[in-house]
Amino acid sequence: MGGREENTVSAKGQMRNTDSLRCFGNPGAKTKILIVGNSITRHGPLASINWLHDWGMAASEEEKDYVHCLMHSWNARGLDYCLCVKQLSAWEVMLNEQNVDLSVCDEARAFGADIVIFRLAENIGGNIDRAFFREKLEEFLDYINPRGGKVILTTPFWANPTVEEEIRDLAQVRGYALADLVPLGARDDMKAYGLFTHDGVCAHPGDKGMRAIASAIDEVFCAVFPNA
Repeated sequence: MGGREENTVSAKGQMRNTDSLRCFGNPGAKTKILIVGNSITRHGPLASINWLHDWGMAASEEEKDYVHCLMHSWNARGLDYCLCVKQLSAWEVMLNEQNVDLSVCDEARAFGADIVIFRLAENIGGNIDRAFFREKLEEFLDYINPRGGKVILTTPFWANPTVEEEIRDLAQVRGYALADLVPLGARDDMKAYGLFTHDGVCAHPGDKGMRAIASAIDEVFCAVFPNA
């Protein structure tokens, strides 16, 4: 498998009664990094699917999700940074319903990042209109990046041809960096099968998958920002 149908975790209510924004690192750092993501980035506890944690699904512990793997790498290189992580599965839901309200992104926008890492798109329907998705993706990126910071896009972990093709094309047209995650999502060894009771949770990246996602993003990060 490997397609988006493998993920049966609902995009709705992933951060029930939980603050969707977290910041890490040095608040006064000169380099401000924003990650916008969904359940792979962070999912709050949800007993109905036996996910009892509040970190990237389905890492075995917080320190092993891809966000923390990235921070470990940045810390090892001595990067002085402030990282803002915003869980925005709500934007994916609104996109599917064709009723997007960008005010859900206001905290991300206010952060004023120098570097934006787009780690979304897994929850976008496979039958979404291509032109509509492209328009809303561009609007979203422009809104959360008011200072014109550098942008790193990623393709979805689970294959979704329309979405991934538009992300790749936008990266080329706008000169954005791109980390391709689709090959990782096609591999069962990158997932958490056998570790959880809910099939959709198990389809998410396990510890090995999280490390691979972080490595793919960090490789692009280092190429774009060689002094970081």
